[in-house]
Amino acid sequence: PDDVGQYFHQLNELILSENKLSSLPSSFSNLKSLELLNCDGNQFKSLPNNLFKMRLLKMNFSENLIEELPSEIGNMKDLNILI
Repeated sequence: PDDVGQYFHQLNELILSENKLSSLPSSFSNLKSLELLNCDGNQFKSLPNNLFKMRLLKMNFSENLIEELPSEIGNMKDLNILI
């Protein structure tokens, strides 16, 4: 749902694999406790911009349609693992 960030403040892991997703709602960046995001096997053509404001430690966007990483990924200082 579009308001996902309003209801799951304590969520620290989210697995959205194999859902044919191509975007995330803007409220997604309100998931302040989120550390692991797994979005493998979807239809993303680029990394969603709202991710760059988050403090993710691990992120998986393998098996999507992403061909290159944006320079903003360098702003994610807490990110340890990118797949």
